[in-house]
Amino acid sequence: MAKKFREMTQIKQRKPGQLGKSFNRMLNARFWVTLLLATLALSMIGPFGTYTEMSFGERLTYWSILIFGIGGVMIVVARPFLWLEPRFGLPVAGCLAIGTAVAAVPGTAIVYLMNGWMRDGALERSLLDVAVIWVNVAFVGLMISLVEIARHGSPELPRWMPNPYPQPTANADTEDSHNRKPADPAADRFETDPRNVISMTMQDHYVKITSAAGTEMVLMRFSDAMELMVDIEGAQIHRSHWVAWGHVIDFVRAGHKGTVTLSDGRTLPVSRSRVAKVQARMAKIARSSDDASAL
Repeated sequence: MAKKFREMTQIKQRKPGQLGKSFNRMLNARFWVTLLLATLALSMIGPFGTYTEMSFGERLTYWSILIFGIGGVMIVVARPFLWLEPRFGLPVAGCLAIGTAVAAVPGTAIVYLMNGWMRDGALERSLLDVAVIWVNVAFVGLMISLVEIARHGSPELPRWMPNPYPQPTANADTEDSHNRKPADPAADRFETDPRNVISMTMQDHYVKITSAAGTEMVLMRFSDAMELMVDIEGAQIHRSHWVAWGHVIDFVRAGHKGTVTLSDGRTLPVSRSRVAKVQARMAKIARSSDDASAL
């Protein structure tokens, strides 16, 4: 079993060109569609005086360059800061706040360049004025990032980034495999007792396993982790999340999607394709509780 675990968690050698593939995965269609819709909305509304100063075509050009330019900077610069979460135990929101603050520096430069090029009145360049624009750009970037994570889970880290978790040496791994005799077969895959698992979340190449005792990060495929939970009543509710039914205390549907509240107070998103399954399960639990109360 220890051998199977090592095979399951082995880091593969990256081939040339994977940097580009990883970068392309970050620039997903959903993100760009969101920016496109925002661009069209701003072009039609014309906020900050652009409606009276520019024609629709000029507004469309202005907001396209501004939104896509800043959006591109945010996704390239801010997302890699999620590396700080597993490395130093920072919350996702804190990592994104740092990342968007850094990304807002070139973002602010884009704002000044666009206003100097396409608008009559150039922006003030005092330190206070620049700081205000920087704060606004960082705030908007952070809000968009948090909304995306709330809806779709944490984005993957690019593969070219260093591994945030130290890997054991071959000798240490061999010694551990000889000395460790787990009482439960699942201990050969991860330390947390499957019966105590509240949820599992995919984070790049790792699976974050959460229980009442804390969290554990395991280098393995998400599908393999879910296979190990076959004897536990639970389900995948999102492409990045699995939950144990015994720890789901509430479900809220919002349109075609939803969220579940877990016993530890956290909320996780439910994807469109799995809403009906979760809703049916929660209805079954509610009926069972009602029958028990009647008895």
